[in-house]
Amino acid sequence: MKLRNRLIAYTALALLGGAFAGPLPALAQNFEVDVRQLSVEDLQANLQALQAGQHPLSAKDARRRLRQVQRELARRSAQQQPAHQQQQQQQQPAQQQPAQQGGDDENVNREARQYLRANQNIARLNDRQLVDAIRTGRNLLQQQGLRGRLQNQVQQTVQAAQSERQRREAAAQQQQQQTAQQGGGDDNVNREARQYLQSTGDVTRLNDRQLVDAIRTGRNLLQQQGLRGRLQNQVRQTVQAAQAERQSRQNAGQQAPAGGGNADAIARRLLNDNRPPSALRDNQLRDRLQEARNVMGDRLLDRRLFRQVRRMAQADAEELRNRVSQRQQDRGERREDRQGARQLLDDQRPASRLNDRQLQVRITSARDLLSSGNLRPGQQARIRDMLEEARREKNRRLIAERQRRREELARQRRQNQVIIRIPRGTFEDRDDIAAAEADDELLERQLVAPPTRRIERRYSRSDLRRDPSLRDYMPAIEVDTIRFGFNEAFVREEEIPQLERIGEIIERIVATNQDEVFLIEGHTDAVGSDSYNLALSQKRADAVRDAMLQYFNIAPENLETIGYGEEFLKIETEEEEQENRRVTIRRITPLLTGAR
Repeated sequence: MKLRNRLIAYTALALLGGAFAGPLPALAQNFEVDVRQLSVEDLQANLQALQAGQHPLSAKDARRRLRQVQRELARRSAQQQPAHQQQQQQQQPAQQQPAQQGGDDENVNREARQYLRANQNIARLNDRQLVDAIRTGRNLLQQQGLRGRLQNQVQQTVQAAQSERQRREAAAQQQQQQTAQQGGGDDNVNREARQYLQSTGDVTRLNDRQLVDAIRTGRNLLQQQGLRGRLQNQVRQTVQAAQAERQSRQNAGQQAPAGGGNADAIARRLLNDNRPPSALRDNQLRDRLQEARNVMGDRLLDRRLFRQVRRMAQADAEELRNRVSQRQQDRGERREDRQGARQLLDDQRPASRLNDRQLQVRITSARDLLSSGNLRPGQQARIRDMLEEARREKNRRLIAERQRRREELARQRRQNQVIIRIPRGTFEDRDDIAAAEADDELLERQLVAPPTRRIERRYSRSDLRRDPSLRDYMPAIEVDTIRFGFNEAFVREEEIPQLERIGEIIERIVATNQDEVFLIEGHTDAVGSDSYNLALSQKRADAVRDAMLQYFNIAPENLETIGYGEEFLKIETEEEEQENRRVTIRRITPLLTGAR
């Protein structure tokens, strides 16, 4: 579709070339008008002025404006041309496409070369890297402008990765069957021990997180039955070496926990703070909550202390969220008693007659009643119909509200009223925040915040998938206002208001900074296999992206998604944990542009 539009634009410009003769009109005021509101004559004059360099715009803004004008001319030309002409244009050779396509083509071919270099030896990739190689390769193959030789190489790499993944799954399944037949529990633990020793290697080369993992995994292996003597000694020596290395780093100040002691000591100090959450100011609540989350992130924390700190953190988080929610009451977020089955069935008003608050109450009440399982069949059918009607009405209102905001943003742009300044060339150490615990001003500051440290070069979207540590360059918002149920990966219409604050801020950002890109990350808790959680987290990120594209004025190129599975747990626990089932949003433009 993109290639066809460019061909149409080229042909349209060639056909209309005669209209460009004569002096250039004064069009400074037209450059501030949305291209969709310009006449064909104004669009042609815009194009001529941009190509001749006679405009008041910066070089970057001029390139963006040129692309917009060309796309709009192509769209209008396509509406007027017969179908057979469009087909002929699609069959024109690639050399007749506009020169503008060259930059996009070069980008995709450069990403393809980087992809091939990173995936030269498929057999040496771990399971997660293998999934990333398949997903990234498929994305590349769907893009326009990928050259023939590179396209073949990428396709072969994807096929090789798929074959390797199938081979590993088949081998794992066969091994499980053999183990089940032979009762080979002892073989399993010894095989895991050998893999552990091979992957750990020299503990001094591990980062802090890998060091903690090595200690925890080694301890688990030593507690299992059937571990052979020689392997048992090697695992014990590796655990001891990892513990000594971790202690050495703590003593050297490389990983000193907040408060200057070990995790257990910090947890006890926190638990000695007997002040109830209601007695603390907002900033005190945030500080205590952040310290609790930090200490829960230490995997060597005593489990009894972990559970006590976790209960304390849950109480603090609930108090902070209630305060933020209370401040949103003037935006129509007041709570109302939910309706019972009899009240709901007796309420015969059509959904279109309800105000927004009443509509939300009807949806919530219907959902609660249907999940309770206490309804008779006739009641269940009636309430399900009411829920579907209410959701359709909710969807209609959300779309209408998006259109209203779009018109308001366009009006403000024409009057230069929509300006969200993004700091350039600065750095700021800033922690991630939770959406339910932050007001609108804090959310906006977080989304436009500069990098936390200097970015040395430009990174591609593929780099971000291969190296998750790059995400630490930019602060994030934990979107904990969307609560995913166990194994859930969808966003309902009634949950969209929970995205409104973030969605509307991003709307205003991209209205005046159209090249900004935001990354939506999906996360899961630790229940389930790595591969399953990885797929589930990607679905969660995609669900939030789809909702933001549908209900907010944000373009697809402004949003990227990635699933991290259980890799970045917010609460370090192997149990079901609501706070770990979440998405995270961060601005990644500085990483893509190499901002220094």
